[in-house]
Amino acid sequence: QRPFFNFTYYPIEKIIDTELNFSPDKKFIMIGHSGFPNGNHLDVISKIKNYQLGETQLIIPFSYGVTKYINEVKPLLLKVRSDIKFIEDFMPLEDYNKILEGVKIAILNNRRQQAIGNIIALLYMGAKVFLSKKNTYYHFLKRNNIIVYCYEKDLNEKTINMGLNFEEIEHNRKILFSLYNSKQLQSELQNSVTKVIKND
Repeated sequence: QRPFFNFTYYPIEKIIDTELNFSPDKKFIMIGHSGFPNGNHLDVISKIKNYQLGETQLIIPFSYGVTKYINEVKPLLLKVRSDIKFIEDFMPLEDYNKILEGVKIAILNNRRQQAIGNIIALLYMGAKVFLSKKNTYYHFLKRNNIIVYCYEKDLNEKTINMGLNFEEIEHNRKILFSLYNSKQLQSELQNSVTKVIKND
């Protein structure tokens, strides 16, 4: 049996500025992270169509993806909820992270492991994140004691209006940094390579 190979693309320091404090000014509910059909945007908007969201703004990032899907789904989404703002301009990472800083609630209804960088950044910046139970990354985060929520089971009008508190945000930040800092990832990669060599 081959050994498990630990691998990730970027350390957390390359995704966001880990030295910055999180912003308490959070006004967005973010649906998905891109304009691909597997974001299941219409499913989410249909589920929350009657939710009262107070002063929070619904945003959907459509700055990249499948153009045909984006053009077809936008009018359908607006028909369900007319208060959606679409982010359609591709922007530098620093500018995009400024938007993520303002996200109070993030709902990523992908059914497979996807948008890992977005999820890490959102959690580290203090967002309350809902993921599908069919997404393997949801179960990885739960196993590592990250405070993350199930789209199918936990999302309702009450939970969508309640962000994380200071202690919960700090809890998530501490664990995420321990999992994804450069030194830790380098050590895990070295150990994985050594195991593979020994097994050969």
